[in-house]
Amino acid sequence: HWSLIKTSAKDSKTDLNKGTLSRFDKIVDTVTYTNLIPGKEYTVKGILMGKETGKPIKVKGKHVTAEKSFVPKEADGTVDIVFHLDSRELDEKTVVVFEDLYHNGVKITSHADIDDKAQSITYPKKPETSVSIPKTGDTTNLLAYAGITLAALTAALAMATRIRRRKAEDEDDD
Repeated sequence: HWSLIKTSAKDSKTDLNKGTLSRFDKIVDTVTYTNLIPGKEYTVKGILMGKETGKPIKVKGKHVTAEKSFVPKEADGTVDIVFHLDSRELDEKTVVVFEDLYHNGVKITSHADIDDKAQSITYPKKPETSVSIPKTGDTTNLLAYAGITLAALTAALAMATRIRRRKAEDEDDD
């Protein structure tokens, strides 16, 4: 009894094989399976490989993996596996999704082709920036400066109003 899987990976933002450099990137890999036994549990386990190296990529020192267990209703169908990663350091790189299909802990088939464009995501070059932008998206300094500016403007306006009132009172006294 043989089974077969094929995969098609897409970036969740572009819905294409073109990735986005993002702290919270998601790659959705649609695994198409054939000849499984309906009603039995299967698990798909995937890992992201570096096209240039042929080795698993590491983000923050860890391999990027995903897995999903499912029970097919039909012998043939699809299941989506989602990889969550910080892709900001993957500029100008291509990652390839490798998937293994397990039943009762035994690997029954794989899809692992480093040259398969359908399971590859290519990341763009980082945009050149002349302004230093915090990578964390931290805007607390910006908010602090805006608050200080607003306070200074409010104080200046209050002072100007007081000075005008005094001048008006002094003129009335004459």
